[in-house]
Amino acid sequence: MDLVQELGHTNKVVLRVSIDNRLHGKVYVFRNAGDVPFAALVTSANFTEAGLQHNHEWGVLLDDPAILDALEISVRDSTEYVEITVEDAIAMLEAADAYRAAHGDPINTDEVDLDLNSVLMPRGKPLEHMISTTIWLKPIGSTDQPILPERDFSQDHSKIHFSKRCPRAVSVGDVLIACGVGPGMVLTYYTVISAPVKIPTDEMDEPWKQRWPWYVMAKNEAINFGGQWSRLGLRIYELAEQYLAGSSVGATLTAAGGNTLGALQYGADKLHLSSGFGQFVIGRIREASSPPWNRG
Repeated sequence: MDLVQELGHTNKVVLRVSIDNRLHGKVYVFRNAGDVPFAALVTSANFTEAGLQHNHEWGVLLDDPAILDALEISVRDSTEYVEITVEDAIAMLEAADAYRAAHGDPINTDEVDLDLNSVLMPRGKPLEHMISTTIWLKPIGSTDQPILPERDFSQDHSKIHFSKRCPRAVSVGDVLIACGVGPGMVLTYYTVISAPVKIPTDEMDEPWKQRWPWYVMAKNEAINFGGQWSRLGLRIYELAEQYLAGSSVGATLTAAGGNTLGALQYGADKLHLSSGFGQFVIGRIREASSPPWNRG
């Protein structure tokens, strides 16, 4: 927390904090003014004066661009909480202080029950835990405003917009698989983290807002895939064919029992997928964006 308070409010250092509760080693990635990584230090040393100057520590300095890219992908894909802001970190500290004030110093920290998910939600839960999760296919863009290959979908959080009919069926915890209108490619997938919100009438200053006035806040679960979706080339209709061809008799694409995605061609705002097909697509997204040494 001292590091957060020391560096988080300076204009010279951009501070990003992530949490991986099983990570033991330390990875420090250094970027230039253009936000391009030029070196990384993988070491046992803490980011302290003692750790970096006085202790006997071991580490390795890397500067190969391909290795740096693969290293960042590997670290981010294993992260439970990604891109924690300084404000989030301070809120966590305040929550810990409030717990201590109410309960005293805990003897066993394993017994402390702090609900951090009200501020931070874990990313990328295992597929086997998504059986009961509602998974939607969410078109992004339109026929007159198709998604172009250079469009970036690597932002951690986004507003996902819906048409004039309120998306009441979409709930917190649901998964939205984003598919680009035009290329027909998967863009990334999100977890919904807010109830539907309507844009206020006095803010309807652009035609697209009038067309898609409702939105939910969503957390990007595949930021690495979202930054290179056009190169990875997962086409939703091809995935549908592959899933049906490799599944047992009776497998469906939609929760309603359909074997086509035809509703997308008629302007459907969203499509409720079968659990099997939804998990299949998410599995392919994760596989496509994983480091080479993690692929089967």
